[in-house]
Amino acid sequence: INDKAAPGSTVNKTLDSELFDKAKREYSYTNKRKIELKGVFTAGIGQPPVLEVRDGEGNYVKAVSDEVVQKAERQAVTQQKVLEQLNKTGDTPYSFEELEVNIDPDSFLSIKSINNLRRNVLEQLSSKRVEIADRDKGLDIKKAMKPYLPQLKVRQKASDTEIIAGVRNIEGAEAAISAGADTIYILGDYNYKDNQRLIEAAADLCKQKGCSLYYVLPQITRNHEVKLIEAILKDALGKWADIGIVISNIGHLPLAKGLGVRNIRGNFSLNITNAASANHLEAEGLGSISTSPELSLSQIKDLALRSTAALEGLVYGYLPVMVTEYCPNSTTAECSSCRRQGFRDYGIVDERDKSFKVINMGNCRNLILNSDVLCVFDNLSSIIDSGTSKLRLDFYVENNKEIFDIIEAYKNKLDNLTGALEYDIINSIKEKGFTKGHYFRGID
Repeated sequence: INDKAAPGSTVNKTLDSELFDKAKREYSYTNKRKIELKGVFTAGIGQPPVLEVRDGEGNYVKAVSDEVVQKAERQAVTQQKVLEQLNKTGDTPYSFEELEVNIDPDSFLSIKSINNLRRNVLEQLSSKRVEIADRDKGLDIKKAMKPYLPQLKVRQKASDTEIIAGVRNIEGAEAAISAGADTIYILGDYNYKDNQRLIEAAADLCKQKGCSLYYVLPQITRNHEVKLIEAILKDALGKWADIGIVISNIGHLPLAKGLGVRNIRGNFSLNITNAASANHLEAEGLGSISTSPELSLSQIKDLALRSTAALEGLVYGYLPVMVTEYCPNSTTAECSSCRRQGFRDYGIVDERDKSFKVINMGNCRNLILNSDVLCVFDNLSSIIDSGTSKLRLDFYVENNKEIFDIIEAYKNKLDNLTGALEYDIINSIKEKGFTKGHYFRGID
């Protein structure tokens, strides 16, 4: 490739460092005037802490923590520490002009709970300010969306909520269906011949059990791989036309349409964060959209209000953080070792001694998973309240019994049949390390 431009060639300037630096200075939050707030924080032993906030325009919001204030056994939280955490408004458009902290002596509450309370109340305030601004412009969003709201409201029955299980083998699919999964997602990798056999076996199983079946396309696919995928899907669709596809990047949409796939969904890797994107993809023929894992519940609620698309959310699983063609195993063994020994799973340990699981996806590619599993078992009702009707559980490393137990626990939670066994299962997961993702944080 000759990277020299010939005389007379059209040259596109892609970066102006001087303009970029100017924009960075002018748009930096440090140069923006903050919206000043007045806040009152109240925490009493045995009660959940409360943060009330009011802006200069009379908007008032209140957030109540999920945690309860405990009596300190050793070190109590100080008023100064609470003030310090609440004032960390960072790159939000807010700052506290006045902040009153009322806290019982010898109280203990975690720093995390204080931070979550701050994020929660500021997100509520932002939503309220946007709603009022729209109303002042003559835009009654709720009224405009009234014809579509019934499908976006809270699901009153567990039967109205779809349980989706993402699996990597037929045994996992069998366990998931036995536990009550409504839909099976085949988590596609780069072993295309294996994928074809798995799709066909899963199609037979789902036809017998009356379940829906979708093939999740790998996030990164080169041109020659798209042709391989097209071939195996043509064959599978010829045997069962109801097989669906979950597209993982926007380039997969022409493939799905070209194959005449009836059921198309969007993966969370599309990173949908707003209603405009969701509505566009719905218009393009997608039956549901998986919201970005970076969205908070309040942001998902706002998206659901402004979009007619059916929303899917991940409620259990190790989130992928990277796909890499650099194989970590190659530093300790020959490149062909994974082929000789079968597919083995490895981990990368960071400086905090957290292990990020490395899944061999075939074709010299690896999927690196987050160190802690996403588990929002305790907050399912809040997630459904946000407008999310499709609850997805992905299983990359769990054995068949774990798949069955976890899905059954979630299913029982939805049906209000949760007992000690379900909590034992979920507690054993939490003990290994878990996260609630951005559901209660949002994009920072």
